[in-house]
Amino acid sequence: MTRRSPAPLRGPAGAASAAAPAPPAPAGTRPTLLPAPDTGPSQLVVHLGGWVDPVRMRGAVKGVLDRGGRKPFWRELDLGTLTVGERTDALDGLLAADRGSVGSPGPPERAALVRLAWERHLLVLTARQQHHDEVTLRALLRDLLRAYAVPGTVRARGGEPPVEETEVPLTAADAGRLTLRALGLGVDLETVVRGAWTVVLAGAAGRREVVLGGADLCAPPPGAPVPAAGRVVTVTGVRAIQHGQPPLALVLRADPGPLQLRLRGRRGLFGTGAARDTADRLAGVLRRLANDSRAGVSHAGEFTVQAAQLVG
Repeated sequence: MTRRSPAPLRGPAGAASAAAPAPPAPAGTRPTLLPAPDTGPSQLVVHLGGWVDPVRMRGAVKGVLDRGGRKPFWRELDLGTLTVGERTDALDGLLAADRGSVGSPGPPERAALVRLAWERHLLVLTARQQHHDEVTLRALLRDLLRAYAVPGTVRARGGEPPVEETEVPLTAADAGRLTLRALGLGVDLETVVRGAWTVVLAGAAGRREVVLGGADLCAPPPGAPVPAAGRVVTVTGVRAIQHGQPPLALVLRADPGPLQLRLRGRRGLFGTGAARDTADRLAGVLRRLANDSRAGVSHAGEFTVQAAQLVG
């Protein structure tokens, strides 16, 4: 699990990234895309300051999320009468229940308003394939506050974070040995890579977590009127959690020229760490396949038990 201390949200001008923007494919090549068949759910826990009207907030959340064709399932939970320990347990149970029931066959997105005290609330958003970086997250929060202040006020949906690619650290010698290994097994190189990618995805357990906050989150959006009830709601912090494999696709180029592997995904809240970790794991699996004679793979890209033990 990766945790970052509270820090102001930064725009792209202040953000440093080791990942490069997705380059165009070389002329004459058609890269093969191997997407992750499924990704773990992501959750945003938004800390709200001020008294919150649940009916007004429900309308704001549904209005902002519905603009993208997402129909969130809404519920409310009052934890204000519980002790601190009971409240923590109840919140952990809510997060676990929502991430376990979002997506097929459940709703694509879930939203919950949790009351902690008279002027302390949490807004929990759970979804799969949720793409946010710091810029788009800040825009989403401002749209929510604006829609809460003036019901029915929903801006046109903004763009998604840019696509970036992270190189899989596989040397030319590793790629050459992997090609020879594929020939020895009687399968093509793509089959071996596909099998390794499946193993990496299957082992993507755990989660990543980051906490964001700052003065720019605490103020209502510029020009937003005060709600009729006279209560100003502010965002005091955001806790973002990614469970399991982040939404990435493997880009494979091998004809013509040497094997090239890159991971493609949208810029996220966790920097390049998630993509880099996945790239390193994939490179490790491929090296073991190239160098260990006990590693076998079928034409369907399935490993033998011995190979699964090697790369597990």
